[in-house]
Amino acid sequence: MFQPPGNIFGATLVNQPQGSTIGFGATSSRSQVGSNPVSSLSQPQAPFDPTPNSGPSQSQVPESDPTLNSSQASAPLSRPKPVKAPSIIFQPTDTFGPSAETTEALHDALAQSLGDDGFLDIIFHVFTRKLPSGRVCKPRAVYSNSRILKSSSVYFRGLLSGGFAESTSLSTTGKFPSNQDEYTDAYEFDSDSDLEEGLDDDEVPAVSPIGEPPAPSVIQGIPPSSSAEAASPQLKRAVVIRSAAADTWQALMFYIYTHKVYFLPLQSNGSNMRQQARSDHEKKYLNRPMCSPKSMYRLADIVGIEELKSQAQTYILSQLCADNILEEIFSSFSSEYAEILKEQTDIFCKQYLNDEAMRNLHSKIQVVAEGRCPHGTRAIMSLLEHLPRISGQGGSLKSGGKKKK
Repeated sequence: MFQPPGNIFGATLVNQPQGSTIGFGATSSRSQVGSNPVSSLSQPQAPFDPTPNSGPSQSQVPESDPTLNSSQASAPLSRPKPVKAPSIIFQPTDTFGPSAETTEALHDALAQSLGDDGFLDIIFHVFTRKLPSGRVCKPRAVYSNSRILKSSSVYFRGLLSGGFAESTSLSTTGKFPSNQDEYTDAYEFDSDSDLEEGLDDDEVPAVSPIGEPPAPSVIQGIPPSSSAEAASPQLKRAVVIRSAAADTWQALMFYIYTHKVYFLPLQSNGSNMRQQARSDHEKKYLNRPMCSPKSMYRLADIVGIEELKSQAQTYILSQLCADNILEEIFSSFSSEYAEILKEQTDIFCKQYLNDEAMRNLHSKIQVVAEGRCPHGTRAIMSLLEHLPRISGQGGSLKSGGKKKK
């Protein structure tokens, strides 16, 4: 039995004996800014090298196939050079390929699927919409194969091996379990752009008889009604995921199967760029999921898939430019992940420091001082570590970047 390191993820397995718990084998790497984490970018891990006023080179993202191949994985990692506007729309990656264990599990599962209809033996119910009140709702069913998932990480082995022993099966209709709430008020990622924005709190489902949803990292349920039902190949087991968006979860499933991931541009690069990226992607890859790199970074951290986490981090940093770097440094996401914040601050001080940047930085600090951006204190702490470099630009935080006479 795996023991949870803390409340890192909300998942509900339907239906396990009431009050039982299953631990997760993954540990979160969130850390305070002062802990001086070692960034994954210290080693060459992902193939990108943006150049000024241009997108990725043809050798990096071939026009015929935007998926990067494994031969590029050894290329030295270069930090993005200053650009006037972000030019990377999306950059799917295919760095190392599935592990041997995952590949064997995939082959076995595919072979089994030729003889029965039990290939997709698990249903994840994952939420899609966030309402103005902060409540997350509108679950969507995402189907998967438990054997392949268990081969991919300790997290899934803990979740599925322990849970399946006493869980009940559901019908293949994929309907949301009737003994669970179709919403959560405890969603942990406020800035998750993979959630749709709901406009009306009237969309909130009625409260179910069981009351509040289970706490994160707790899996609850009831025993199977009959052994015949549990053994039926027509029935599937269900897990309710309460701390990730459906788009992110589906992209994770696709990555585990294929080792390919397709990222959307950062929101700070504008909605038009994101819409264009999605439109272009759907024309070429109709059914392949796209997701936010920030949402995937967080999810990969939770489930313990380091290669995917590294790819998400590389893509996030590749999207930085003069127009959005301060917004990203002072974002709530960066305040949660010290390794991301450290890299962003370092890039800002090395590549984007000028009089205009100092004036914008002064404005950001003023917002934090007025209490309108409480998480921004970590950004200021990170910037203070670079104070000698900032002072060398001829400006100061107090003067808003104006040179002293």
